[in-house]
Amino acid sequence: MIKNGILEISHLPYVTPLTIIQRKDKPVCIRVDVRQVNKQMVLDRVKTPPAHALLQRFHGAKYISSTDLNSVFL
Repeated sequence: MIKNGILEISHLPYVTPLTIIQRKDKPVCIRVDVRQVNKQMVLDRVKTPPAHALLQRFHGAKYISSTDLNSVFL
């Protein structure tokens, strides 16, 4: 994925450690500690407009599409 430009090598000063938990008769569980990354996040100060205001943006649109990304990874 690095060769294809999907992922890139990071040289950030913080690390997100992985913990792999193997339980009896259950699938392997991978946990990520993202507390250090969360400290670096900048909060979005823009409020989401109400639903009726968002729907007004579609007035006059010829096509509307949606994408379900619930099960997407990378």
